[in-house]
Amino acid sequence: QEPPTEQNGIYGLLADFIQTDPQYESALEAVLGEKLHYIIVESHLSGMQALDYLKLQSLGRASLIPMHIRKRNGEQFSSVLAGETVKPLLDLVSAQDEYRSIVDSLLADVVLVDTFDTALEIWNSNGHKYTLVTLDGEIIDPTGINTGGSQNGTSSQILSKRREIRELQIKLSELTPRYEELSRTKSQLTSQLSQLKENSDALKEKIHQSDLASFSLQKDINQMLKDIDEASQRIEFFMLEKEEFESALKMASDETSRLQEERTQGLTAKSDKESLLARLQETEK
Repeated sequence: QEPPTEQNGIYGLLADFIQTDPQYESALEAVLGEKLHYIIVESHLSGMQALDYLKLQSLGRASLIPMHIRKRNGEQFSSVLAGETVKPLLDLVSAQDEYRSIVDSLLADVVLVDTFDTALEIWNSNGHKYTLVTLDGEIIDPTGINTGGSQNGTSSQILSKRREIRELQIKLSELTPRYEELSRTKSQLTSQLSQLKENSDALKEKIHQSDLASFSLQKDINQMLKDIDEASQRIEFFMLEKEEFESALKMASDETSRLQEERTQGLTAKSDKESLLARLQETEK
C-alpha cells in the first residue's frame, strides 16, 4: 500500500506552512511544541487513511489537523493590555490563506510578552484568559502552569531550520543561474584550452621539424665550410706552385735570351771572320 500523498488529501507538516520573524521563533516553537509536527490533511477521512497506513506499516503514531478545523472560542485579547511589550502572537505570524484558520485556532488565546515578569503580572491580574509566552519561550497557561527551560525536543528550532531552508533555497535559486553561467564559461574555456593544446602540439611538432631542418642545414653548412677550407688550402697550394712555375719560367726565358744573344754574337763573329777571310783572299790575288 502506497503512503497517502497530497493528491489524496495529505499536505505536510504544520511547520511547513507557518512563519514568523526570527526573534519570535522561540516563542512560537514553545507554544506549539509538538503541534509543529502535526500533519495537515484535507479532512478526517483523509486523516483516517493516513492513520491506517501508519498502522499497517508499523510506522508509529501521528497527529493530524483537518483543513476545516473547528475554531476555538478563545478569549479575545484585551486592547487595554496591548503595547510594545504585550501583543497577540497571531499578529506576528504569517501563513497562507488556506491554512490561516488552522493557525488562528491554535494561537487564538496566545499573548506574547517581553519577559517572564510581565507574563506573571498579567496572569496575576487576568491571566486565566490567555496563554502567555515570552520571547525566550517561557509559558504560563491559563491554569497557571509554568513551562520553561531549554528546548531540546523534536520541535526545537524547527521553524528556524525551515527558515534557513527557505533562505538557502532562495539563495540557491539566485546562485543557480550564476552557476550555470560559470559552468558554460568553464565549458567554453575547457574547449578553448583543448583547442589551444592541439594548436600547441601542432606548433611543437612544427618547431621539432624546424629543429630537424635547422640541424640538417647546419650540417650542410659545416660540410660546405669544410669544403671551402679545403678548397682554400688547395688554391693556396696552387698559388705557390704557380709562383714556383713562373719563377722557373722566368729563369728559362732569361737563359734563352742569354743563349740567343750568345748565338747572335757567335754569328756576328763568324760573319766578321768570313769577311776578313774574303778580303785576305782578294788581296792575295
